[in-house]
Amino acid sequence: MIKTAIILFFMLFCAEVQVYSADSTKQALLFQIKGTSLQPKSFAGGIGYQFYISDNTLIRIPLGFGIRHERTEKPKNTESDMIKDIWNLRFTPGLRYNFGFGYNVLVYTGVQAMIDYADTTSCGIDFKTNEKISSVYAWGLGMMLGAEWFPCKSLSLGLEYSPFLTFSGGSFTYKSGGFEQTDKLPNVTQFRTNFDTVMLIISFYFY
Repeated sequence: MIKTAIILFFMLFCAEVQVYSADSTKQALLFQIKGTSLQPKSFAGGIGYQFYISDNTLIRIPLGFGIRHERTEKPKNTESDMIKDIWNLRFTPGLRYNFGFGYNVLVYTGVQAMIDYADTTSCGIDFKTNEKISSVYAWGLGMMLGAEWFPCKSLSLGLEYSPFLTFSGGSFTYKSGGFEQTDKLPNVTQFRTNFDTVMLIISFYFY
């Protein structure tokens, strides 16, 4: 409640500022707000960035990536250390167009794409000389429809609806001694229009 009160007070304090939002020199860092904590999180799985290419058209380039390495030393009388390496990449470019204008408010639409890839390699499973490799990919196309309110010149709060059509699949490989087997994962097609496609966005603008 205290955090909410502070944020509302800040918005009301800034609301008197006249904002000229359609400015082709502006750039922004984007964050998504999730849950009840009102704390900014990563945007579209990574770092959110957008910039104007004309007075009302923006390019959005969210990029996320991660690397993780785990190693557990083998106990006595076992064959191998247990090692897990994980890396993933997510890229969600978009094109946004502002078509509605009000006092400190922009209404926009646009299109976006998504590419997501994750690779996991596990060696020495159960401290034996075997290995599992999984490669999972997803890609998709979607739209965006949202509104952005500027309580002050360099800050905005937005609500965006982003339905997505996605396709996913991958493969799983198991190796043990001289044996190797690769199986394909199911191909999944999904169209999402549920609550997960609605985002609360906070943007920090700069020149």
